[in-house]
Amino acid sequence: MAASTIDPDSSLIAQADELFRNEARLLVHPLTSSLAGDFTALFEGAWVPLQAQEIQLLRALIHAEARVWYADMRLDAFVDRLHPALLLAVNKDTSDARYTAIFSKRPHELKRPVLGGQLTTMLKWPEILSGAAYQGFHDVVALLPELHARLAVATDAQNARNTALENLKNFRTVGERVAFTDAFNALRKASLGKLLEMPHKLTSEALPSDFADWFFPPRRRGGEEATAKELGERIEALEIELADVKQRHQAALDKEQAEAARKQSREEKRAELEAARREAAERAKRVKELEAELDKG
Repeated sequence: MAASTIDPDSSLIAQADELFRNEARLLVHPLTSSLAGDFTALFEGAWVPLQAQEIQLLRALIHAEARVWYADMRLDAFVDRLHPALLLAVNKDTSDARYTAIFSKRPHELKRPVLGGQLTTMLKWPEILSGAAYQGFHDVVALLPELHARLAVATDAQNARNTALENLKNFRTVGERVAFTDAFNALRKASLGKLLEMPHKLTSEALPSDFADWFFPPRRRGGEEATAKELGERIEALEIELADVKQRHQAALDKEQAEAARKQSREEKRAELEAARREAAERAKRVKELEAELDKG
């Protein structure tokens, strides 16, 4: 027999489970206890520091994702400020080229992805808003410094997340974890070779020919194919799970779209209210001017 190969894609926890099983079975049998020390050394000398390293990489990724979340929240808030200002500047004409150049999508659709496409779109805004067509839109152009600052934060956050993801991926696929799995597999193979020799040697007790099987019980290899029945059962279970996820996804989309529509409606009404207040203030000012002129005779 051959010891089944540990899949390098399996997690460190899963590999530790197998390592402990090998170590424990070797340790309890008097004839094999001397072989357990290599597994103990591999765990203490390699697995433990490796797990600590992976935890730090995971921590770095979670911290980077938090930066992305915050940057995305700040960009969303900026969209909520820019949209009513631009809408007012174009007199609520959403077909105006100056409006569509910025909001080719409705604000709630633009904000939906967490950075990603939203950041790609918004990175084009500084150049667009600096164009001659927007020079008369003072309230809009005044937001440019803030836009530059928030885009810089968002870009740094996205780069940090990409770096953290790449570091974790490399650790798991081409780096230290793969090296550990290779060492683990090599140790299992070497130990199995020694176990297979024992039934042929003179010992205090007769050993069965399948003695080694107890220490390295057969297990399905990562490359072995499942049976048609097993695949059918898995398909059925996945279809049930997929149907449930689709239903919840649609419900979440409906809820988000309804809320986004209500929010946009409020923004448009707020912009209209501001315009009405300005117009009312201008009319009130004109009334006073006319009254003053009439009083003078």
